[in-house]
Order: sequence, then C-alpha cells, then structure tokens
Amino acid sequence: MHLAYQTDNVSVSSALYAVPRWTLIPAALAPISLVGAWLAVGLAQPGEYDAIRQMISVLAGYAAADRWIMTLGLYAVSICQLVVAIGLSAARPLARVLLVMGGLAGLGVAIFPQPMHGSGAAHMVFATLSVTFLALWPATLGSRSGSTPAVLTIRGSVLVTAVFLGLLAWVFAAAHGGGALGVAERVDTAVANSWPLVIILVLRRSYSVAEPES
Repeated sequence: MHLAYQTDNVSVSSALYAVPRWTLIPAALAPISLVGAWLAVGLAQPGEYDAIRQMISVLAGYAAADRWIMTLGLYAVSICQLVVAIGLSAARPLARVLLVMGGLAGLGVAIFPQPMHGSGAAHMVFATLSVTFLALWPATLGSRSGSTPAVLTIRGSVLVTAVFLGLLAWVFAAAHGGGALGVAERVDTAVANSWPLVIILVLRRSYSVAEPES
C-alpha cells in the first residue's frame, strides 16, 4: 500500500496503522457540520434569502440571522480537516500540508465573516484558498502500486482532482454571472469536504481482511 506514502513497500499492517479508526470521526463530522449548519441556519433566514443564488458565506455574515450556527459549522469543518491531517501521519508531507492549509484557510473564513453590506476582501481570500487547497489535495494521494484502490492510483487521483477543479470552475463562473452560485458552492464544498472520509473508508475497506504482521 502506498497512498502517496513515503515508500512503496509499506506493509498492509502499517497502512492500517497509518489510517487509524478514529480518523473516521473527524472525517465524517466535516461534511455533516458544514451541510447541517447551512441547512439549519438557512431555515432561520428571512424570505428574501435565496439559497440557489446566494453563497454560504452570507449565512455566517453579520447581516444573517442566527449567524453563529454557520460560524460554528465553519469552525467545526476546519478543525476536522486539521485533525484528519494529523491522522494521516504516514502520508507524504505535501498531502498533509494541503489538508492543513485548507483547514487553516477555513478558519480564516470563519474569523473574517462577510460585512453587513458588500463583500470582505479577507473573507474572500480565505474562502478561495480553502476551496483551492481542497481541490488540489486529491492529486497528492496517487500511487503507482499495483494493489492500490482505483481512486488512489495516479490516474484516479488526477481524475478526481480534475472533477474538483471543474466544480471550482463552476463556482467561479456562477460568481461572475453564471447564476445558481449558491448551488454551485454547496455542491463543491460538500463534495470536497467529504473526500477525506471517502479516502479513509476506501483504505480501511481495502485492507480490512489483512492481519498485522507478527
């Protein structure tokens, strides 16, 4: 098992050790926190709020009702990303760095909410960095090992990254007059923040029958 790990001859038992069971908790909580927060706080918004066209950031902005819910969700998903990066201790440094940077940028999104009117520069910078890091992260997981699951091969990792970049392009197009910005951002962030969970599940399932080396 390789998963962009430091060596190609990592044993099955060490691969399982590298992805401990507890990582499933933060990996699952990340998308749950994000989606749950925007659904909950969306119900508290006045009738003029349009989830189809307006960004998630609006729900955490100073003009939103019960903005603390979305803010808490942003903090939660970002911290979960940092914890998952800690759990992937055998991954290549670049893979962990991108996940950490995505989490730190997410914290910046929460710390610098949108103002009452207009758009805050700091918020938009951190939001852009966050989604970009998460879009590029899958590309660092590719392995040439013959026993690697399909999504973790070089081709699979590149394909996943291409899909994520396509979703990101959809968000930017919608932000510049393409319409349905709210839908584009929600799809992109939900998928990107679910991917660490997918990776961990694939790894643990692929090697669940392996016995630790004696």
